[in-house]
Order: sequence, then structure tokens, then C-alpha cells
Amino acid sequence: MAKRKDISHIISSYIFKDFFFTFCCCLFGFIILFLIVDLFDILQDFVDHKASFRDAGMYFVLLQPFRIVVIVPMTLLLSIMYSFSNFSRHNEITAIRAAGISIYKNCRYLWIFTGIIIVFLIWFSEYVVPGSYRKAQVLEEQLTEKNYVKKPASCLAFRNNAEMRDWYFEFFTPQSQKKIVIKQFRPDGTIDWELRAKTSRYTEDRKWIFMETSIYQYDKSGMLLAKPPKRLKKYVKNDFSENPNEIYNSLRPLYELSSRELYKLLKNQPNLAISTKQRIKTTIYYRILFPFSCLIMVLMAIPFSMSSKRQGIAVNLGLAIAFMLIYYTLLQFFTLLGKQNTMPPLLAISTPILFFLCFGVWLSYKKQ
Repeated sequence: MAKRKDISHIISSYIFKDFFFTFCCCLFGFIILFLIVDLFDILQDFVDHKASFRDAGMYFVLLQPFRIVVIVPMTLLLSIMYSFSNFSRHNEITAIRAAGISIYKNCRYLWIFTGIIIVFLIWFSEYVVPGSYRKAQVLEEQLTEKNYVKKPASCLAFRNNAEMRDWYFEFFTPQSQKKIVIKQFRPDGTIDWELRAKTSRYTEDRKWIFMETSIYQYDKSGMLLAKPPKRLKKYVKNDFSENPNEIYNSLRPLYELSSRELYKLLKNQPNLAISTKQRIKTTIYYRILFPFSCLIMVLMAIPFSMSSKRQGIAVNLGLAIAFMLIYYTLLQFFTLLGKQNTMPPLLAISTPILFFLCFGVWLSYKKQ
């Protein structure tokens, strides 16, 4: 029994070492390929605007996390196909089967590695990709726009539906704001009070500080009271739940926000338009579930690659790539259905993933 375990360990290590080397080579090759595509896409703009080599290099580095999330499942498929095809061509798969040893059980290090990759991609998509992609977009603007100056958002409006409060900013950055108007409404929809300030800032202890403030009061019917506003040089408000980052996030594209930020946006803005809610939910589910594409690729790659005939290997490789392209196409199609409110977001994202997971399990069972 112990000897059988030793043999199983040796085979598992042998399979994983061969696969891992191929995986690293494929991953590096895909990164270079996408880098070349990006170079042809934007290099001329950098040259025209005389961007430095350092800044251009930083831009391409910042783009890579976004690319890696898409690349890794494809890399798993091709690297497993290549490694296992070599095993089949040299009759190693046949020898393992003839010894009564299960191929799938002896791929345990490969399964563990796939699980680690899935967890890593979920973390990577949440904490690295949104920030790096946002920085890449800002850097691209700096390098391609003449006399680029980072400008604050102008004429920004924000509504806190939960607390029935409207905010208006003539100039806004997360660090400081100018010419602010805040309107607080009653449950019946009439205005309760209005605050106007020249500038404002948000402190680390969660307080809003307004400078040169005027506060106007309204009666129960929503009419302005016939009395002068209350004027304050400095006005501190510590019971507002809003903060500048939350307000700023409401302006940013969804791909620049992490899933946590998107969830907070849904929670704090319950009266968002249904179409906006659908796009946000679809984006969150896509980021969580897409890494499981790695498991799909592994489940398809192993059975497709186990052919002892050279012609069969080539045909199976073509079939595996075809199924991969169909999977990516269907996933994007169902994602679009989720964002357009044609299907519930969770159902839209999970349908192609579950279908191909079941297909991969069926293929593996059939080969086993």
C-alpha cells in the first residue's frame, strides 16, 4: 500500500512538473502577444506626443493585470493539452492506465494548483485589476493629451435616496469641494432645509467641514421661510453618512470599481435605476464566477488530450480550442443579457459556466 502511494506521488509530481513548465512558457507567450497588440494599438500616439520610455513602459505594465485574468484560463487549457499530448504520444498515458492507475487521481497536484489559481484570480480581480486599470487610463490621458491637467469634476449631482438628501457641487475632488448645495427632504417629498457653502472638506474622523455657510429653512409645505438664512463662518456636520469617495465612485465606470465598492453603491443607493442595478450586479457576479473558467478548461483539456494517435491529438486540440472560443463567446453573450436586464444577473453569468462545467465533468467521466 505504501509502495503504491509512493508511485502515485512520483507520477503526480512528474505530471505537474511537466505541466508547470509549459504553463509558465504559455503564460509568458500570451503576455508578450497581448503586449505586441497593445503596442501596435497605441504606440503611435505615444510617439506623436513624445512620451518617455519609462512612462510608456509603466502604462503597458499597468495594463497587464487586466489581461492576465483573461489569459490564465486559456493558458491552462493549452499547457495541459500540450503536456498530456506528449504523454499520450510517448505512450505514458497508456502505461499508467495499464498499471491500473487513475489519471485523474494522479493529477491531484494539478487540481490543487487550479484551486489556488481560482482563489488567486478572485483576489486579483478584486484588489489589483480595478486600481491598475484605472491608473493605466489616467496615464494614457496624461501621455496622449496635450497640456493635460487633472481637472475636478464640475457640476456634479449626487442623491442619497436612503436619507433623502441631494448634493450639488460646482467643483469636486475627493480631497476638496467648492460651491456646495445640499438639500434635505422630508418623507413626504417636501424640502426641509438647504445648505450652501463656499468650500468643504471631509476629515479622517468622518466629519464634513463647510466654510462660509448659509442654511435656509422651509415650512411644512416646502416654502422658504421669510427670514434671513443662518450664516456661519465654519459649520461642522458629523451625522452625514456620505463621504467624498462614495460620491466620487458614483461617477466612475464600473470596471474601475472593486466588487466591495460596487456592493456599497447598491446598498447606499437603493433607488438606482433598474438598468444600473443590473449592470452592477452582473459585473459583481462576473468577477466572482469567471475564475471558475480555469476549472472548466482543466476538465476539458485532460480528456481531449488523451489520444495515442498523432492525428487524433491534432483533431482534439482543434476541438478543445473551438469549445474554448464557444465558451468565451457564450459567456460574453450571457453577460450582455444580464446587463440589459433580459436575464437575472446571477442566472446570466452562471448559465454558461455551469453548462460547460457539467460538459467537462461528463467528458472526464467518459474518458475515465
